[in-house]
Formats: sequence, C-alpha cells, structure tokens
Amino acid sequence: VILSAENAGKLGDLPAYTREVMTRAGVAIGTQLQWIAVDHHDTDNPHTHIVLNGHTGGPLSGREDLVVAPDYMAHGMRQRASEIATELLGPRTEAEIRQSLLREVDQQRLTSLDRTLIRQASANGIDLTGSPKDRLRQNALLARLQRLEDMGLAERMDANRWKLQPGIAATLDAVGQREDALETVR
Repeated sequence: VILSAENAGKLGDLPAYTREVMTRAGVAIGTQLQWIAVDHHDTDNPHTHIVLNGHTGGPLSGREDLVVAPDYMAHGMRQRASEIATELLGPRTEAEIRQSLLREVDQQRLTSLDRTLIRQASANGIDLTGSPKDRLRQNALLARLQRLEDMGLAERMDANRWKLQPGIAATLDAVGQREDALETVR
C-alpha cells in the first residue's frame, strides 16, 4: 500500500499519521493489522510504503490468511486516510482542490482523474456530454484525456467521446514508478 497524502509535508509527523490510518483500517477490517512502513521524503510529496502481513493473529492464536476486500483497498483505505488528513489539516479550500486537479492533469503517473476516467469507461468509450454538477472536475477530466492522448493512452472517438487504451492503469503505474526512480537518482 502506498499512503500519499496530498499535503503530507504539512502533516508534520508522517509516522504518526500512518499509524492512525492503519489503526482505523484495522478496526474497519475487523482485525489488528500487522504491518511495516517506510517513509519517503525524496520526492516533492512525502509518502509512505506499507507492507501488510498476510495473516491475522500470532502463531499461537490460530493464524488465518488476511483477506482484505479489493474495494476496501481501493476506496476504504483512501477514505480513512482522507478523513484523518482532514482532521489534522482541516478541510481543503476550493482553491486547493482546483490546484490539485490542475497538477494531476500533466502528471506522468496514475492519478485520481485517471481512476475516474477508468470507472466511467464503457464499451462505447467515455462520454463527456451532459451538464455536470462539477464543471471544474469535468474540465480537468477533459484536459487529462487530452494529455493521455498525447501520451498515446487515449483516443478521441468524436467531439465528446474518448477511448482509453487497454491496460492504461498498469501503464501509468509503471511510468510513475519510473519517474520516481529517476527523481531519486537526481
């Protein structure tokens, strides 16, 4: 698991934040999690890599395989981390949200915009027509699709419909890891 709070530098004590996220995740999952973590401060956004033990309980308590629902790993863990960051830093302003979305548009890694696009994708592609409630996010999604097109990962089907390349999440994840490795070397 990679725990990467948007304003991790402002959190102050990243290990304490990580411990709280993992404690609440354990409560949500229904078991005390066994884990180890490493903090990285070598990029523009400090983050933590977490490895979970594959078993519940200790050797004397009848160990069982640790099974965590994929949906919880994808969304529940993120929700816990977001709640704790909001408790520590307060809610994000609209300007901070706008800046965050604009930063994501050009990133060479898997972003929350990409995850949204992947969820919206169907056999007919991604349709950006209609009157969205959140015009800012819609514009960011369109800008991200244009950037993905430049990267060869999306194709415009018509004025408002796009098609994502198969395996886009894995490709962007690999590109992000490569970018992190290059940043570490610099």
